[in-house]
Formats: sequence, structure tokens, C-alpha cells
Amino acid sequence: MKIIYTFGESHTCMFQDICTRPGFVPPTDPKVIFIDKSWVASTAYSLQEQDAAIRELLSSLDFKPGDEMWFVFGEIDVRFQVYYQHQQLGIPLDQSIEDMTTRYTNYVKTLVDLGYPIKIVSITPTQFKGVPDSNGLSQCLHLLNPMRGEGITLEHRIYMTEELNKRLWRKCFKLGIGFIDLYPYLVDPDTGCIRMDLTKDNGMHCYYIGDWVIENFDLGGNNGG
Repeated sequence: MKIIYTFGESHTCMFQDICTRPGFVPPTDPKVIFIDKSWVASTAYSLQEQDAAIRELLSSLDFKPGDEMWFVFGEIDVRFQVYYQHQQLGIPLDQSIEDMTTRYTNYVKTLVDLGYPIKIVSITPTQFKGVPDSNGLSQCLHLLNPMRGEGITLEHRIYMTEELNKRLWRKCFKLGIGFIDLYPYLVDPDTGCIRMDLTKDNGMHCYYIGDWVIENFDLGGNNGG
């Protein structure tokens, strides 16, 4: 059985079966399972500051041939780090995007060079600018940025997410890092935001999509993915 460990921020929930839709029936003989190993690390930009703890985590895992770890970071960077650098530090937006993707992929490359089978998952589409949910919690974009990025617009967030993913793909290809591009599946082409039909909390986080990923990326095939 192939194990894919996930490590990242809250969007790793799309690989956790605790986030399944009502009525979901798990496969009786899974060829691939996802195991989440996330903890306090929250942004791609700050990963290297947690290097010692990350290496300790990686060394504790019993990777078998074909097993992988997927890094799921970036959405928080869009809301905070990238736009903050642009707005508060006066760094051009494209330069801030370049800095983040370079820092992220170069760090992951150091781990891959140590022999760890790490891949990077694309950044999820921006959250839908919706209405308050049943708990009265608004997902409106301006309320998602109480500390940083005040004044960020929907257009900014869509642009940053798409540009970050383009640059991540190019850098991963150049550095020999696997890139799992889920963005085309998760994005609503009409809004540029995450597909509402895939989300469990008013346009923020996805339900479990692990089985779809396993099938469409041939992770359970004879070649082990």
C-alpha cells in the first residue's frame, strides 16, 4: 500500500477522510492512503525557519518505496505574506511572488536532495466572496485580512494565486521537484474562486478529494504513481 503523507496548512483537509461528504463510503481495499503530519508550520515562505523540526519529522517517517510526502502550502501566503510585502514593504507584487516561490522551492529542493520523496501541491483557488454562514462567520475577503493585506481585492488574490502556481510549476520542473497541479480541478472558471460544490464551509476548505486524486493521477496504478 502506498502512503502519501501530507504536510501543510489547513487545506490538507482535502486529503483527510474526516472531511468526507455525508454518505461517503471508503474503499474496502485502498491501494493508497493519506496520512496527515501537519503541525504549526503555516506558510511556504517561513518553512526554512522550521528546518530542524521538519527534518526531525521526515527522519521519523518510515518511507517505503513509492511513498511520498506532499507539501500543501501557499494559500495563507496569498492572504498575508505576499501582499504584505508588497503593501507594507513597498516590494513590487511580482517581485514578492518571485521571492516566495524561490524561497519555497529552493528549500524543498534541499530536502529532496537529501532523499526525501517530497512533492509540492498547487495553491488552492481563493476563497469565495460569499455570505455569512450559519454561525455568522463571514468569508468576505476583506474580513479575512484583519492583520495584513488590508485593501486586498478579489482580483489581487486571483492574480497572486494563479501567478504563484505558474511560477511554482516552472521552478519545480527546473529543480526536479514533483508538482501536483489540482488548481484546474478546484477552480470555478466563472468566478476564479474555489468551486463552491467542493467546499464544506461556505467556500473555504474542500471536502475530501483524495479518491479523485488517486484515480486521476494514477497513484494506485501498477507503477505506484
